[in-house]
Amino acid sequence: MTAAGTSSCAKSGTWSGNRPTKSSWTRRNHVAGAALVPREHLMREAIVVSRGEGLHQWSSDELRTLAQQYGVSREVVLRRLLSLNRTMPEYYGAKRAEF
Repeated sequence: MTAAGTSSCAKSGTWSGNRPTKSSWTRRNHVAGAALVPREHLMREAIVVSRGEGLHQWSSDELRTLAQQYGVSREVVLRRLLSLNRTMPEYYGAKRAEF
């Protein structure tokens, strides 16, 4: 807390009132994905290997399977796939709206 009683997060714009903003959730999912779904492990998953290189659209079942395996949300898995260039930003955005 600062002397004025507001947190530095509130001043930095990452919080809106008491709730995180959409962009802070995106950053959190990126960090969670990197920590909880290591690249080396994800890239060896049968589902990912079977797709090969390149950008793909992932089914809800595929995302659910991977999410359950790592104990994270489907959005975290999809965000991780996006950060590893395995899906398109437009697809990530469309699926994220479904979650």
